[in-house]
Amino acid sequence: MRTALVTGLVALIAACALAAPAAAATPTERQLARQIKVMQRQIKVLQGQVKKLQTRTRTVEGVASGALIFGACLAAATADAFQGTWETIDRNAASDSPPTPDQYPAQAPVADPLNSCQVLETQRQPGAVPPTTNVFAALLNIFR
Repeated sequence: MRTALVTGLVALIAACALAAPAAAATPTERQLARQIKVMQRQIKVLQGQVKKLQTRTRTVEGVASGALIFGACLAAATADAFQGTWETIDRNAASDSPPTPDQYPAQAPVADPLNSCQVLETQRQPGAVPPTTNVFAALLNIFR
């Protein structure tokens, strides 16, 4: 009998606890709930901004890489043109009467370790005498 009474009492207490209305949220809890909702919206906005910035960063990196390759090819083409100019001066001086000795030492093509002109599918003209502007025109045609 005693066991039945204890069991009944426990059941009554459990029923009362479950049936009791939940305590109303305190002002602090309501304020925190509002802040959480605001922050969740802010997080969504920030995630969108991060995606846009990542896309822009990839674009800027691509443009920077292209500019680096273009600049390297342009520098190599400019060196080729200078060397061709110096070789032309020496050849013209050799045809003078009396011949003038070479003013410039023999030229060696400038290395292009990035193979930048090949990447841009532009043919360098090392040793072209007289030099031409073909390689420069080809580089500028990239922007058409």
